[in-house]
Amino acid sequence: MKFIPKDKIRKALIAFLFKQVITWAVGLGVVELRLIEYPVRLFPYANRTSFSFEYFIYPSICAISRSC
Repeated sequence: MKFIPKDKIRKALIAFLFKQVITWAVGLGVVELRLIEYPVRLFPYANRTSFSFEYFIYPSICAISRSC
């Protein structure tokens, strides 16, 4: 939150949540088709996606770049 100006927090939050929805659907499909494989997973028993990348890192980068 310290990289996002206070007047653009709403846009950044919308971009963050929108990217989470997209990366969840597309990322889960790609992993289940075995087109990509993540070497380290936070929750290996749940599914084969990377929790930290799919739900936090990529959406955060998109929110920061959208709000600048």
